[in-house]
Amino acid sequence: MFHSAVRTSFFGLALMATGPGTTRAQVPDRAKTCNDLESRSFKVGTWMAHDWTGGTLNGSKTRVAVVRQELLEKVPYYWYELTMDDPARPTAKMTFQILVGGPTSGFTGVRTVIMKTGNMPPMRMPPETMQMFNGINVAQMARDCQTMDAVAWEDLSVPAGKFHALHLRNPRTSLEFWITAGPSSGIVQLKSKDGSVGVLTAQGDDAKSSMNGTP
Repeated sequence: MFHSAVRTSFFGLALMATGPGTTRAQVPDRAKTCNDLESRSFKVGTWMAHDWTGGTLNGSKTRVAVVRQELLEKVPYYWYELTMDDPARPTAKMTFQILVGGPTSGFTGVRTVIMKTGNMPPMRMPPETMQMFNGINVAQMARDCQTMDAVAWEDLSVPAGKFHALHLRNPRTSLEFWITAGPSSGIVQLKSKDGSVGVLTAQGDDAKSSMNGTP
């Protein structure tokens, strides 16, 4: 259940398809939209918040943010912070900080994961546990955007406003999500196999680390 919740909160793993995917040529500006998402996903300070209904995340609130950059061998890497908050269980709040490579790093996996639960001090996760984050982080999702099945452009109304969003589906993971183009590109809605649905409630560019203490 822990693994499923973490995967869903990053990507919102897929629900069933609504119809056959269209070809890339049938969805205008797909390449630009994916490029906008990848560019924004690595900007320090960027954050997106989602509210969830249904499935294992029913009633939860999640927030994904880029909180800082770190140079490793003169190559930029980025720290993503994911917070998972269930108002019904305030002491069970989880915060993860995940170090991943940027567009020029050539490294697509996760380098480091730090976890904090409730009032417990933060702890560095061991390599064998850290592997579950490989391939399911936001950075990798942005890279995969170009190769996913494009369904259509759709109009959505969510708490953060009304959006014209590109609906994509990952045939390998069954992920479905809707993204917008432009300098404020973001993930407007996510759907998961277990019935969880996440909708965008707010986004911005002023995020800072919320994790206190040293692992």
